[in-house]
Amino acid sequence: NGVFERAMYRKPTFTGLYLKWDSFAPTSHKIGLLKSLTSRANRICSSSTLNDEINILRKIFVKNGYPENLVKRFVTVNQDKQWVENHQEAGSTTPVYIRLPWIGRKSSTYAVTIRSTITKSFPDVTPRVVFTTRKAFTGRSKDVLPATSKSAVIYEFTCHCGCTYVGKTLQCLSERIKQHVPEKLKRP
Repeated sequence: NGVFERAMYRKPTFTGLYLKWDSFAPTSHKIGLLKSLTSRANRICSSSTLNDEINILRKIFVKNGYPENLVKRFVTVNQDKQWVENHQEAGSTTPVYIRLPWIGRKSSTYAVTIRSTITKSFPDVTPRVVFTTRKAFTGRSKDVLPATSKSAVIYEFTCHCGCTYVGKTLQCLSERIKQHVPEKLKRP
C-alpha cells in the first residue's frame, strides 16, 4: 500500500543484557541508557511499531533490575516528534567537561555541588561531569620467569672453540643445560 514501516531489529543472539541497575556505575549512566534507547526508538520506529518497541524496552530494563517507576517515567512513547528539540540544551551556553574519578555515590554528590557552583559563578558555561574508573589491573599480572626456568624454548650454545650449537627443548632450559655438560666436567 506504499507505506514504509520502520522497526528496531535485534540479532537472533541478542540477550537483552544491558548495564545492570545494581552495577557499580554512576546512576547518570543508567538513566542515560534509558533515555538514549527510548530516544532511538522514538526516532526510528514508525507509529505502528513504536508501542511494541517501548513495551520491549520496558521488559528489558525491568529484567536488568531497573526500578519499575523509573522505567515507566523514562521509557515512554512520545507522540510529539518535537521531543528531540525540547530535550536539547540551549545553544547559548558553552559546555565544559570535568573528569572525576568514580568512587561511588560520593562522586555523584560531588558532581552536583561542582555543577551548581560553576553554574552560579559562570552562567554562560554548562558543566559536564564525566566519571572515569581505574583499570583493575595495571602492568603485568604475572611474575616474569628467569630465562633458565622457561620450557619449550630454542637455545644456542657457544663452545670455547667458537663452534655453536642450536637446540630446541620442551623441558626446562636449566635441566637441558645440565645434560649438555660432559660427565668429566661435572663435580663428583
